Amino acid sequence: MRTMFDRMQQAGWNFGEIEIAAKTLLWAQRRALEENAMLEANLAILRAVERARR
Repeated sequence: MRTMFDRMQQAGWNFGEIEIAAKTLLWAQRRALEENAMLEANLAILRAVERARR
């Protein structure tokens, strides 16, 4: 089974390009996880406020 990085090399990407792409993907994943956590926290607050109003 070939990894994404094997396929990138096979397609002609050099190590520097692969490294930048990997770092970019990792950064985007981390940012997405942080955004999801923030959204979950905000939803929990909104739910608590809504329950308190009842």
